[in-house]
Amino acid sequence: MKLSDYVVEFLRRREVQDVFLLSGGGIMHLLDSLAKEDRIHKYYNLHEQASGFAADGYAQYANKLGVVFATTGPGATNVVTSLASAYIDSTPLLVISGQVRRDTITTLAGVRQTGAQEVGIIPIVESVTKYAVTVMDPADIRYVLERAVYTALHNRPGTVWVDIPLDVQAAEIDPSSLRGYKPEEKAAAANAEDLREIAAMLAAAKRPVILAGTGVMLAGAREAFVQMVNELQIPTVTSRRARRLFHRGGDRYFYGSAGMVAPRYANYVLQNADFLLVIGSGLRYYLTAYNDANFAPHARKAIVNIHPSEIEKLGMTVDKAVVMDAVAFIAAFSDLCRMRKMPDWQGWIAYADEMREKYPALSEVIPHVDGLTDGYMVTKYINQYAGTDDVYVASPSAFAYGYNVYELHDGQEYICPVGLGSMGTGLPCAIGACIASGKKRTILGEGDGSLQHNIQELALLRQYDLPIKIFIDSNNGYRQIYTMQQMHFAGRFAGCTPESGVGMPNLCSIAEAYGLDYYEIVCADETEEIVRRALADDVPAIINMVSSPAVEFVPIIKSRIGADGKMISSKLEDLYPFLPEEEQRRNMERCRKMTESAR
Repeated sequence: MKLSDYVVEFLRRREVQDVFLLSGGGIMHLLDSLAKEDRIHKYYNLHEQASGFAADGYAQYANKLGVVFATTGPGATNVVTSLASAYIDSTPLLVISGQVRRDTITTLAGVRQTGAQEVGIIPIVESVTKYAVTVMDPADIRYVLERAVYTALHNRPGTVWVDIPLDVQAAEIDPSSLRGYKPEEKAAAANAEDLREIAAMLAAAKRPVILAGTGVMLAGAREAFVQMVNELQIPTVTSRRARRLFHRGGDRYFYGSAGMVAPRYANYVLQNADFLLVIGSGLRYYLTAYNDANFAPHARKAIVNIHPSEIEKLGMTVDKAVVMDAVAFIAAFSDLCRMRKMPDWQGWIAYADEMREKYPALSEVIPHVDGLTDGYMVTKYINQYAGTDDVYVASPSAFAYGYNVYELHDGQEYICPVGLGSMGTGLPCAIGACIASGKKRTILGEGDGSLQHNIQELALLRQYDLPIKIFIDSNNGYRQIYTMQQMHFAGRFAGCTPESGVGMPNLCSIAEAYGLDYYEIVCADETEEIVRRALADDVPAIINMVSSPAVEFVPIIKSRIGADGKMISSKLEDLYPFLPEEEQRRNMERCRKMTESAR
């Protein structure tokens, strides 16, 4: 059997249904084998970075392995940015790359290249993969593939890379003689004493909070987690990416995604906690605002994470650290809590409800009188007119409006890659999520600057009949760079506006070139009607939102000048737009009064 045929058959037996790739001579045998396998759908991107981001979005939506094929040399190096992003986000991703023939691989020190388009890709990707290897012996192919897929999907999921030279791809092998990989299975048994200690801390708390991260989704514990929250009736917040855990109707105790850009009420709940149970979150910078010491500062903390390093890195006191899989912990802890009586936290819940009612995210938007539309207005109407099973994809680098105000209902899904925060992530990620969903309508919020980084992928929308609606925050440059330079560098702009050297193409012409429908929203009073029309069908489209320059992403962590003239970084509970000091003080004091009186 030809080795390349074995590779494709292996993927099919592992129920891989879709792969992302760009053709190249370095994978000629793998391409031929893929062409012969009709049960695996091939999606041909126009840049390998986009293949990686598409596979990332695919894997995040489906919670299963994403697969990329890339040719040798520049094809492989083009994947590195999206590979690193998936690695950071713990996305299970397999990259299979081509390599030059074994006899033309450079082995002599000081020689930079021997084979055509040759580059040693494994040393390049080792720091952003869990496992990376070049297959030098065809007899190792079964072992390598089995180990790679197991490693990508188990323990903390992540990225793996298998590099296959051309002559190895073409080699004849006897599948029956190949050695396999036997992983050392480690049972995620719960330590009973750990569970009892956490249950005791919870029972003693007046203001308990649960914070859920993506690890809950990766562990396949979504339903069990929501059931646990609703049984315990504990205010719960999530990381930005994990807000998809909750849908309208099952979100009674969900108070939003906390962090640097978050609803004010979410951070009030988090920062007033006296006990915090963290499940499946690495507490990254966008949650802690680079200030571990002030993260839930009054709370005893129990942190559950499958990866001990994510707990060890924290610059905060952790009262109980539990290293285990989220699904095993949730099952065991739920069983324990059902056997003991927990307090009534109605005063605490009443406070959380009051803050949510008092500070809805849309009420925080800074008014503007220029008559232009803005991203919050557009997102409000997307929320209103989106279908019951639409997929919403949030860009990690633009269109941050949806982070706080988009609400999931019915069968909707929410994908928010964070990773490197790379521009160009949104479009290919939406393509991958759309394919993983079975081509459900997918709504992407993106920026005009970010779109340019993988704009060529617009061609796939018509090529593969993908119902993707792309809402573009059009500010003719890079909004966040503009804001940074205006605030901190006295308005000395460099590479963020047309005047400072960056120009954007006409989006109407772009839509026409790619055969997409086009809508443009300029005035505030036309926003609802155009959003309604754009979402009235499943035709792929660009919706260009010429947004008001006066609108800022809010609520958000922001520095300000103190009484002594020095810059002061905000705390998580003190978000911009800043409340009057007296109102802020009352909100924090009221929490203590309500929880004390209720007990």
